[in-house]
Amino acid sequence: MQAVLSRFGMYFRRRRHTGGFGVHSPFAFRFITEVLNQRHQYYSYEYLSPAGYMRTVFRICLALKPATVAISEALEPYRAAVEAACPSAKIVSADKADLIVARHSDSRLCEYACNGRHLIAIGKPGLAWRNACKSLPYGMTFTSPSIAVAVALKHLPRQDFFPYIRQ
Repeated sequence: MQAVLSRFGMYFRRRRHTGGFGVHSPFAFRFITEVLNQRHQYYSYEYLSPAGYMRTVFRICLALKPATVAISEALEPYRAAVEAACPSAKIVSADKADLIVARHSDSRLCEYACNGRHLIAIGKPGLAWRNACKSLPYGMTFTSPSIAVAVALKHLPRQDFFPYIRQ
């Protein structure tokens, strides 16, 4: 019974944060409404596959403007979205990257978060993502049922949000 009530509570919390309601940080409000849940077409959408979270990864990269990006081997198709958003960004190994695109189950997420890197984790959140969120020294996390983002900017307070994220 408690699990059912917990799911209803999370549903209402997600629903509220999706539209930006209850989000008092100007950065988080803008990130949720203009990046994660953008409804308008972008110039590169016609070149990107609508499958998965390709367009969402594109918008996140466009907003964060990383100089270096690491993409796990399992998520290699997302390279097109990163290159379309940041043509000057270099694809490097995870220990040198500003932004890391990985699976939720990647056991190194915690290590990446401790080092203050932006993360995009694709897949159902699990223990690795929860540990990464706990070890993030500063910045904000945005977690939905199948994709999560950690924005590690030093000027941001440590906060967690649970919006639905549009594909």
